[in-house]
Amino acid sequence: MGPLHADIPHNRTDRRGATVLDVYEVAYLAAGPQRVAQVALLGLRERGQVGVIGPRTAGIPSSGP
Repeated sequence: MGPLHADIPHNRTDRRGATVLDVYEVAYLAAGPQRVAQVALLGLRERGQVGVIGPRTAGIPSSGP
């Protein structure tokens, strides 16, 4: 996979036949790998798995295995 090639499975289409992209693919196409990392970090933050305080991040201790 090259820097401008998205590895998109052919079976991910909507009822009109248009290719469906997930949030990470859209982030990559919009701004590259750094934006993908930002989107992933925000997703972890929303689920409470990572705390973000200013420019730093910290793991949240797990309550289970």
